[in-house]
Amino acid sequence: MKIKRIKYIDSSINSEQSNKIEAPFEIEAVGFVIEETDKHITLAQELIEGEFRGQLSIPKVAILK
Repeated sequence: MKIKRIKYIDSSINSEQSNKIEAPFEIEAVGFVIEETDKHITLAQELIEGEFRGQLSIPKVAILK
């Protein structure tokens, strides 16, 4: 099973009153590749007896590197 490190862009939200303008930010994730399609890649933090825990699905349009 492959392990990948992915840098992607994600949205930002602030529901508090503020004069700061929110902007998207970059995130890096590392995990076991458990699924990859032409639209997304799904990583898991842990593999437990054939099951997955800590899944993260990243749209490919959001991947920077």
